Amino acid sequence: MSDVLNTLRCQVAAHWRLHATPMVHGRRDDGVAVCRLTGPKNHGGITISPPPGYVVISHWLKRLRMRMLVNDALVTSDQLASGANVVVRAGEIARATLFDAFDVVQTYIPACHFDEIASGHASAPVRLPRLFNDHETSRVMALMTTSIEAANTDCYTPLLVESLGRSLTILLAKRLFIEQRPRGATHRGGLTGARLERAKSFVAAHYGTRITVSEIARAAGYSPYHFARSFKMTTGMTPFRYIQSVRLDKAKEMLLNSYASLNEIAVRCGFSDGESFSQFFRRVQGIRPGIYRQTLR
Repeated sequence: MSDVLNTLRCQVAAHWRLHATPMVHGRRDDGVAVCRLTGPKNHGGITISPPPGYVVISHWLKRLRMRMLVNDALVTSDQLASGANVVVRAGEIARATLFDAFDVVQTYIPACHFDEIASGHASAPVRLPRLFNDHETSRVMALMTTSIEAANTDCYTPLLVESLGRSLTILLAKRLFIEQRPRGATHRGGLTGARLERAKSFVAAHYGTRITVSEIARAAGYSPYHFARSFKMTTGMTPFRYIQSVRLDKAKEMLLNSYASLNEIAVRCGFSDGESFSQFFRRVQGIRPGIYRQTLR
């Protein structure tokens, strides 16, 4: 598999006429691999598909304007912020045109790593988001970038890449997978299916208002501390993050299915104002809500 990845890296570099670092691999030939691509703006375009069995995370180290389609569906035609991540799964075809000079770290992770985590936690995978941006991932990618630069002089680089790849997989799994356990089942240290449903139902009914953990805990029949701890053990996210994810999903529905203004959507979805909503939306989705509405409606 290392030969396949190296061939792909060379093809991309040749097409874009850019500089590509050597592909750095973990200790296993079928494991994590990473490389860094830098180059000038490209007004043409490139078509690329990940190798079989791999998920590719492109972490953009600098801000740039880019138009990308995956399987002919528009992902973005806006300016991506520094630290934005674009996910492309095995079997998908990505087409991109870049309008600025760029610097990107591409990490290749075997899709089976995600399946192992999901099955180990009795979870069902949900559709991977195309764009996201968070501090935890950025920290791991900063270390990954350092490992690329030290690859020629540090004999521990393969071990570091493998370790960072596993950390990145876990971070993405926490973000991209939702635990779906059998209804009524009791989880050691977690919530039962019925109580989890009561908590989710409360959030679904009140996401447009100011919600406290105490209120959700009361609806689920727990103390605030016990609820917060158990909720995270069961779902992999804090109650606050879950509330924000529900608000974001509702806001995306309104952006695509209504003519409400951004301020109105912000207020109705529980955000303090349009500006804070726009900042949150772009931080999570990697694109402004107005552009999201314009390109996907």
